[in-house]
Amino acid sequence: MQTILYLSFGILIGMLFPVPASFSSHLSSYSKTPLTPSFIAFGVGTMLSLLLNLIINPASLLGGIDFSYPAYIYIGGALAGVGYNVANILLFSKIGASIAAIITITGQMAAGIIIDHFGLFGITEKVISAQRVIGILIMLYAVYLIQKEKGNFKRSSQIGWIVMGVFSGSLPPLQAAINAKLRYATGSILSATCISFFVGTLILIALILLSEKRLEFPIFDENKQRIPVYYYLSGIFGIIIVGGNIILIPILGSVLTSMVFILGQIAMSLIIDQVGLFHLQKRSVTKTKIAALALIVTGILFAKI
Repeated sequence: MQTILYLSFGILIGMLFPVPASFSSHLSSYSKTPLTPSFIAFGVGTMLSLLLNLIINPASLLGGIDFSYPAYIYIGGALAGVGYNVANILLFSKIGASIAAIITITGQMAAGIIIDHFGLFGITEKVISAQRVIGILIMLYAVYLIQKEKGNFKRSSQIGWIVMGVFSGSLPPLQAAINAKLRYATGSILSATCISFFVGTLILIALILLSEKRLEFPIFDENKQRIPVYYYLSGIFGIIIVGGNIILIPILGSVLTSMVFILGQIAMSLIIDQVGLFHLQKRSVTKTKIAALALIVTGILFAKI
């Protein structure tokens, strides 16, 4: 019963993945750089997680951090989170939610299998098997099918989006595994989440100042209408996602955590595309997408064995 609850929790968290990316995708159209909506998301996440820490468990954040852990424990999760967030903004605006999700799935599962196989970041070792290799190959074929359908992509652009999607997909398992370790360094899920968001915010500020020389905060759209407030709130979903990762990965392992996230992610992405949620362009769910989805589910089952 407890396992079912954890799996259900993971699927619900997976369904949240496309939501902040959709919000940030809109903000990016009003910004000079995709770094700006990421900065807003991480900034909101930092402030809210800090407030929750000060209310619920101030002692842990102020004096309960063990700095004897390697430095990458404190910054690695934030770096992975920033990379995934920025890449998702670009992918969502260019190729749509469902295609972006399908491409990143390959990277997510491959990274999860590597982390489990070598027992990285203290995760329990699960040796790679032939079934898991077959699962990855099946998902790669699904990626090929879905990209082949996009006939309006130039070949070079197609390869570029595939590489970006697979690489960005490998970042959430890394972020989750590193932040799970950060949980033990801080002694608190909330403190680990707050530190991850805070470091990510600092990284984004530095990148924006280096590239744009100043910070910007878009308020109005191209028609001089005020941008809806909820577009600025993707950091709230980010807190739930990061916190959920920290909770689940020590219990379910990297591969199974990625698997349940993927199930939720695909479901929500198809809904976003079919209905055109959050004012994103509607994209029909074609037979090719359904076939690719079925192949991915099959690949996930193989990878789980």
